[in-house]
Amino acid sequence: MTAHIIREYYARIDRCDTEWVVDLFDEDAVYERAETVYTGRPEIARFFREERKIRGVHHIEALVASDDGDLI
Repeated sequence: MTAHIIREYYARIDRCDTEWVVDLFDEDAVYERAETVYTGRPEIARFFREERKIRGVHHIEALVASDDGDLI
C-alpha cells in the first residue's frame, strides 16, 4: 500500500466515507480489529457501516518502511 493510500484511508475514515474505505478491501479480505475478525467484504462493510462507533481525527506523523520498501 502506498503512503498516499494510507493517508487517504485515514482521511476517509475520519469523514465516515465508508463506501470508499470498504472498496479498498478484496472480496475475501480478513480484517482483524481488537479481538474480532471480519472475513470478507460484506462483513467488513457491516462493521464500518453499523458497528464502528469511534469518531475522531487521525494525525499521521510518520510512515515507516522496511528495508525492502514495504510500509510497516
